[in-house]
Order: sequence, then structure tokens, then C-alpha cells
Amino acid sequence: MQTRKNGLFNYERISGIRLRCASSIAFYLREHHSVKKFKMEQQPDGSVIIELQPAIEHEIIRQVLEEAGQIEVLAPLMLREKIIIAGAEIA
Repeated sequence: MQTRKNGLFNYERISGIRLRCASSIAFYLREHHSVKKFKMEQQPDGSVIIELQPAIEHEIIRQVLEEAGQIEVLAPLMLREKIIIAGAEIA
């Protein structure tokens, strides 16, 4: 982690984030699609697969966990493993 001159943290971003999101939350992903600028693929079962712009690790972990099992991390594997560990710690 590096700090900028203005004192804000400059966290490293993770690339290649792919998530499968349940149909129950797909509606608001569609609403945010144009604003957040992520790729979205509709699936036959109503779920969506999204590919995010590079994101800060702790932010994406928090976002996935707050959806309480409605999001599955497909890639990268390192992020998926961290979500599994964090979920186990919560349980």
C-alpha cells in the first residue's frame, strides 16, 4: 500500500473479477450497469455474470459478503478463497 501526497491511501486493484449474481439481485445490477461500467451476461436461469473494472480487494470482499450468499466469485481464485475464509469466520 502506498500513500498519495494528499494522504489518501492508494490500494492495489484486482483485475479480472468475474461474479455470478443470483436472479434475486439481478434487477438492481441492471439499474447500475450503465453507471458502474461493468460487463454483464444474462444467464438462462435468471442470474447474471458480471465482469468488474479493477477494484480494491477489501471493497469487493465487503460488497460480496453484504449480499449474503447471492454472489459467487468465479475469478480470480485468490479472491474466491478469501471470500470463503471470510464467510467461514462470520459463521
